[in-house]
Amino acid sequence: AMTAAGVEITNIATGTYKDANSNVMDGVSSNTVTTTVAQVGGVDVAPDSDAKTVEPQTTTQYGVVVTNTGNGPDTFDVSFAESGGFTGAYTVSLWNDGNGNGEADGGDTELTAVDGVYSTGELAMNGTFRFVIMVNNTDIAPDADAHVVTLTAASQFDGTKTESPTFTTTVNTASLTVTQVTDNSNPQPGENITYTICVTNGTGAGIAHNVEFTNLIPTWTTYVDESILLGSTPLGDAVLDDPTADAGNFGGTPNTVTVQLGNIAAGGSVCVSFTVLVASNVPAGTVIDNDPVIT
Repeated sequence: AMTAAGVEITNIATGTYKDANSNVMDGVSSNTVTTTVAQVGGVDVAPDSDAKTVEPQTTTQYGVVVTNTGNGPDTFDVSFAESGGFTGAYTVSLWNDGNGNGEADGGDTELTAVDGVYSTGELAMNGTFRFVIMVNNTDIAPDADAHVVTLTAASQFDGTKTESPTFTTTVNTASLTVTQVTDNSNPQPGENITYTICVTNGTGAGIAHNVEFTNLIPTWTTYVDESILLGSTPLGDAVLDDPTADAGNFGGTPNTVTVQLGNIAAGGSVCVSFTVLVASNVPAGTVIDNDPVIT
């Protein structure tokens, strides 16, 4: 262990001898030499790096511990810089971590900087200062947007003693794809067509929140009542503002099938199907297009 600054170390040399007749003589002692241990600075910041993947418009927290590894009391200046080539909008703030759990929670307060520099206050030898870096994506940042905070803690006693860990926040957005199939690709007038539309969120993507499916009823067709299925679950046609309604709805101008799909996790898939009746007077060769919309 390091010896604390200011400790006095004393040394006295002693000697014994015999005369020519082998008689033991009184011992002799040197003068006392006293040395005082000088102070040296030192700092450690843990962790030395951290990285998290988050959804857009969320707040990320990084717990940080600054330790005085010098041998005397010292105060440390803490500052940060942002980098990474990010294009989203972010805010960064530092918060006290009163209970040391690595999160800013009840009772913890935001730290105040002076000219961009925060202070740990004086720390005794081996003393620690715990705080939290809070990174908030305030807009819908694009997928894989990487925001890097480089933190620097510097000893006031010896400014050459610094530590500079990095904290990388990468935004992971939803990645939805839509596929549809039909059970009747060459319908005759008066026949039904059932469309099945599946919405899939990519593996490793962020959660897709509050996904909504809408589908205008194709020209030359009419909707078959109560034909909406969410997976294998039948949905009613009641309007969405009806408190007794389920996630499905048919209506509006123009007539539209609407289904609330909710949240779709990474790698998840949700399928909707509904049925239409082909008009009896549709001309031969007419192409009936169906265009679902996912928002």
